[in-house]
Amino acid sequence: MNRRIWALGLAALAMLGFAATDAAAAGMMRGTGTWVLDAQKSDFGSAPAITSGKLVVTQTKKVHKVVTDIAYADGRKAHYEYSGPVDGSDIAVSGAPLFDSVTVLTPDKDTVIRTERKGGRLAGITTATVSKDGKTLTSQRRGITISGPQPSYTTVWNRAKH
Repeated sequence: MNRRIWALGLAALAMLGFAATDAAAAGMMRGTGTWVLDAQKSDFGSAPAITSGKLVVTQTKKVHKVVTDIAYADGRKAHYEYSGPVDGSDIAVSGAPLFDSVTVLTPDKDTVIRTERKGGRLAGITTATVSKDGKTLTSQRRGITISGPQPSYTTVWNRAKH
C-alpha cells in the first residue's frame, strides 16, 4: 500500500514537472522577497509551535534559493537553506529539522511545490502560494509517514516592508 501511494505521488510530481518548466521559463515567482511569520494566523497542528520566523526567497529563471530562520516556543532555533534548479532535481538542504533534501517545482508564478526527503525517504510535501495581492505567502505542509511520523501544518507569512 505504501509503495502504491509513493508511486502515485511520484507520477503526480512528474506531471507537474511539465507545467513547472513552462512556468519557470515564463518568468519568476511572485514569492521572491523577504517574509515574516504571522504566528497568530498559522496552524501548527501537532508540530512544535513557532513563535517567529523570517524567510528570504530569491529566484532567477533557473535557480530557486530559500533561507529560513525560525524560533520555536520552547526556545530552540533553526536555520536552514537550499539553492538549486526549479526542475524537480534533488537539492541538498542544510540545517532543516524535518528533511535533508528537496525537489522544487513552480507550476505557476504564485506557487512552489517542494517535495521533502529525509535520508532518501519521502518526508513531506509543502505547497507555498502567494495571495492575489502579493502580501501573504501561505505554506501548507503535508507530512508523509513513509519515513516515520511527520507533522502537517500551515504557516502564514507576511511580506516584509522594504
